[in-house]
Amino acid sequence: YGGMNESLAQLDALRPDKAQYVAAARRFDNTVVYDAMVRNDDILDGRHANQHVPQFTGYLRIFEQSGESNYFTAARNFWKMVVPHRIYSHGGMGVGEILRRRDIIAGSLYQFPNDNNHAETCPLYNMLKLSRNLFFHDPDPQYMNYYEQGLYNQILGSRRDVDSTASPQVTYFVPVRPGQRRSYGNVGTCCGGTGMENHTKYQDSIYFRASDDSALYVNLYIDSTLHWQEKGFTVNQVTKFPAAAESRLTVDGNGPLEIKLRVPPWAGKGYTIRINGTVQNVG
Repeated sequence: YGGMNESLAQLDALRPDKAQYVAAARRFDNTVVYDAMVRNDDILDGRHANQHVPQFTGYLRIFEQSGESNYFTAARNFWKMVVPHRIYSHGGMGVGEILRRRDIIAGSLYQFPNDNNHAETCPLYNMLKLSRNLFFHDPDPQYMNYYEQGLYNQILGSRRDVDSTASPQVTYFVPVRPGQRRSYGNVGTCCGGTGMENHTKYQDSIYFRASDDSALYVNLYIDSTLHWQEKGFTVNQVTKFPAAAESRLTVDGNGPLEIKLRVPPWAGKGYTIRINGTVQNVG
């Protein structure tokens, strides 16, 4: 399957006069799994993770182009069957590239004791992509909570800190069994290709704007500067996260702007928000 349905739906967005693109995208529907996801019937045990996750990023794109709500329903239900029910603590999933039984996460390691190929990197790459795109339609913080979990705990550690002109030096798997280690390399593999792309994408989900430009969503706590030229605002974020669980936002500009801060799970119940040094009532 790959990403063909998504690619065709994106072509439809570029050329809406060519109706055959979205029609061709539908030809890649995996009808057995798609129909089950629409019904909210979890049949994912034993499915190849990296073969299936891209199908749902594609279904979401088809929904955007066609308005057919079942495609959105399928993508959302799939995401909820994976997160948190099949997710390791670092955000990855699967044993031997395969999605395993729901809510038997640690048990799957004992079910396959001789397989240390856990959490292939490509499925996480695609799950982050799916999470990001679902958030555009439903700004529920659960999507960005998972995005942060996978980005910091698996993606950030998936690139070896060495220079190389011969290899991407990225992970294929990130094993979770005690005593196992990551290995790097992956010339010519799927995880080699997306593995290089992973590390250009830290900036693409820090900030989102509301569709009517009335609000700014702060999704991730990463050192960054946002220049919102159309609104005349500059937002500078300074943080040492994850070494320190705090972040400072400095906003320059004039006029009304609603800022929606994601309160991450690691903040706990004792977090504090200050505006110009004044503690705010956060409920």
